[in-house]
Amino acid sequence: MKPKIIYSIFQSIDKANETDFMYFEKHFRKSFPTSYKDFLYEKNGGTPKPQSFKSKFLLKNLFYVSSFLSTEYLKLEIIDSDLPEGYIQVAYDGGGNSYCISLLESDYGKVYFWDHEKSEDECLTLLADNFDEFINGFEEEDDD
Repeated sequence: MKPKIIYSIFQSIDKANETDFMYFEKHFRKSFPTSYKDFLYEKNGGTPKPQSFKSKFLLKNLFYVSSFLSTEYLKLEIIDSDLPEGYIQVAYDGGGNSYCISLLESDYGKVYFWDHEKSEDECLTLLADNFDEFINGFEEEDDD
């Protein structure tokens, strides 16, 4: 049985609201996946506990998530983002890499790890089919 995820909010921020999403939809001309919007309405960012994510697509890798972005940080990311077009950053690992959701029609809602040190055609690694699967994939690291 996987441990229940407990989130601590990294700062006092207002919860996300419809105005935030109208801003994003105007910019991207698409809406965020429902599960991600629900997360922002409820948490609006925060630090996951535990902070390690295991993907069903990869056998050995455990990914570290430092923090999820709030809507205020998402607005800043739109202005200064290095991600490929059609992807929105939702979290980061503290080492310059990001976790992002696709807003592209071909893979809408899928969650990827973006490695800032890899070339454009190798920088994205699929982690989860949707945001709920991503959230439910956090687990404690083994001490071995």
